[in-house]
Amino acid sequence: MDNSFEMAQFSVYVRHTNGKDAIQSIIRKVEAAMPPEGKVDILQFTDKQYENIVCLRGRRRAESPKNPEQLVMF
Repeated sequence: MDNSFEMAQFSVYVRHTNGKDAIQSIIRKVEAAMPPEGKVDILQFTDKQYENIVCLRGRRRAESPKNPEQLVMF
């Protein structure tokens, strides 16, 4: 979470990036922080794929996640 990840659910974290170069940088940071016996799977989705996620909560369909703004200023 120190690297701008958000918890999507227990043990699943999400971070939106701005292209493949940014993804490679994040992967290197995650690799450097990994404990020797750690396990991390990194999935990459385009904005369109993320927009088409179907969310089910209980027996109801929840609203699909919204794509983040491309540029967010802190």
